Amino acid sequence: MAYRHAPSTLSLGGLLKHLAVIEAAWVNVTFAGTVETPTWYAQYKEQEGRNDWTFSTAADDSPEQLLAWLDEAQRTTEQIVAETADLDTIAQEKFWDGQEATLRWILLHLIQEYARHLGHADLLREAIDGSVGI
Repeated sequence: MAYRHAPSTLSLGGLLKHLAVIEAAWVNVTFAGTVETPTWYAQYKEQEGRNDWTFSTAADDSPEQLLAWLDEAQRTTEQIVAETADLDTIAQEKFWDGQEATLRWILLHLIQEYARHLGHADLLREAIDGSVGI
């Protein structure tokens, strides 16, 4: 119970980039079949095959760029959700194992993804300045 986490290569920038890419991948690509090609897509193609690319390359991107990618992903999600009549609509792309997902499932999964990584951000902040949430 008193175990302290070791130093990590995880960064706030890496979390921002990861969330932007994950949201776009689930909603824009998997659900909608790519309504709009994300502006980070060329970087993804350069890193193809590296599962950790969002975390490991974020230091090369400016904070403004990372925030712009997250904003882009969220605006596209808002558009897609607004244009979808039923949250039980099946995604255009299947999972790697052939399973299908609804928009409802994808949005709930994103809530879990954000919650998990916002917890990571809290730990990073505490390690930087000692501040803790209440």
